[in-house]
Amino acid sequence: VNFRMVNMDFEKDYILRMIKSVGQVIMKMLQLLEMADKGAINEAENLLFRKADTRDRSYLEMAMRFYQHLEEYSDDFLLAHDYSRIEIAEGVKRMAGEYGITGLERLFPDDGE
Repeated sequence: VNFRMVNMDFEKDYILRMIKSVGQVIMKMLQLLEMADKGAINEAENLLFRKADTRDRSYLEMAMRFYQHLEEYSDDFLLAHDYSRIEIAEGVKRMAGEYGITGLERLFPDDGE
């Protein structure tokens, strides 16, 4: 057995799996952002939580970027689409909690808690 060839095949397969995984995360993120940009913020957030994979930390990063994107919307846009800054803070805390991260309430002192 040529162990060098086996190792190269393993590395190649691993790299291809990683590329596929990153591509899937990017596609999910684009879908969520497109939905939110069109005003379907609640639906996008619901999808975010339905698809959450707590074994994959990159999903947590994607979720935080989603909420960061929502923070960029105007209050008028959020209100027009039945969403609020309080819901952004709640979503961040809830998603972080799914990954065992606590203590984020200090970051959102004005969210009604």
